[in-house]
Amino acid sequence: METYPTPADLAAADVSELSEMIHSLGFQNQRARKLIKIAETWIEQPPQKGKLHRTMDYPNKGNGRHLKPKETVDEDVEDCIEAGALEIAHIYGLGPYAWDSWRIFCRDVFRGVADGYNGEGVTGYKPASQAGNESDFEPEWKRVVPLDKELRACLRWMWLREGWEWDPLTGNKKKAAPALMREASDGVATWNEPVALNPHDDTTAKEELEGPKGPEALVPGVKAEDAAPAPKRRTRRGRNSSGAAAKSRAITPPPAAPKEAATPTVPASAKRLNADPEIMTSRLRPRAGRTDVIVSIPVPPTPSRRRTARK
Repeated sequence: METYPTPADLAAADVSELSEMIHSLGFQNQRARKLIKIAETWIEQPPQKGKLHRTMDYPNKGNGRHLKPKETVDEDVEDCIEAGALEIAHIYGLGPYAWDSWRIFCRDVFRGVADGYNGEGVTGYKPASQAGNESDFEPEWKRVVPLDKELRACLRWMWLREGWEWDPLTGNKKKAAPALMREASDGVATWNEPVALNPHDDTTAKEELEGPKGPEALVPGVKAEDAAPAPKRRTRRGRNSSGAAAKSRAITPPPAAPKEAATPTVPASAKRLNADPEIMTSRLRPRAGRTDVIVSIPVPPTPSRRRTARK
């Protein structure tokens, strides 16, 4: 902000210098070009109060589909979700994360309905944690249900300051337990991504911020058998294979090999080895316990090939 305090300064920035400044973030060249393009769009078409551009499928699928790509909503709309449009949706490179951040921290001030993101300056408005609220005003951040985990943690903390435990999946809330409030006050409260909600009651929030996964992680009143079973995996079969044949087909284990008969024990006195030097070689030695006699058979000499060739 010190180097580029205004959109005009950022639009005139050098890509290499800006890339060097944000090198530690990674993808610095792409990020630098995108930041410069955002600044240029901000100068050419700055956001205007009462002129909202289409946000396709934000925050829910189907939002904004009644508008054409270049069509705008030319009036100040409080509920941008129903309108399917937002003041900064036309700026290059922005998406749900930037839109959520704009709604949480900037939109109320930009529209001139409050001096801060939490209703500062609104006559008669006080946060839920303070008594004596005489206004129906609701800050924009209380209507945001972001997908980013950092924004979820931020909103959980903001809701917890007002005494509510907020469900990041549905936006529902319930009174925070005293133990959770003490942990938050002492700075020891932890935050994990939610694992499950009650599928039969959309008004309940997650029971614990930390807990076991699976059916045991559901809120009270949901039994394990109520959880949806895991889908069965389909297997591919041959075109000519019938269903009955596939069911009756079974894997037959190979037959067990017959056990070999034990070698009879021969007394040491009956053992007799052939000690004829003509056949006692390293390749032909009688095994221990062998009682038969190996007979020596004379082998005729093999004629040499050289002698045969000379003849």
